[in-house]
Amino acid sequence: EHSIKSIKFYSFFGHLSKDLPKVGKFVSKGETVARLGDFNENGGWSRHLHYQLLLELPSDKTPIGYSSKNEFKMNSKKFSDPRVVLGDLY
Repeated sequence: EHSIKSIKFYSFFGHLSKDLPKVGKFVSKGETVARLGDFNENGGWSRHLHYQLLLELPSDKTPIGYSSKNEFKMNSKKFSDPRVVLGDLY
């Protein structure tokens, strides 16, 4: 959970190894918090990081990880632009 200018949001990291810190553990700037998962942990995908900002946490399931063109406008209201945190990506 994070807050910038009184806007609360959540970071969602996907495709990581199963060796993760415990929920609620405080992490310091620059501390390694996870490693990329291998092929088997990623559902057959090559190693990569899925980073997503959420404005709300879904109560019953894992957040959706992508949007079709048709769903993009609706989903952009649920998910903040990651450039808010990561800076200019593209």
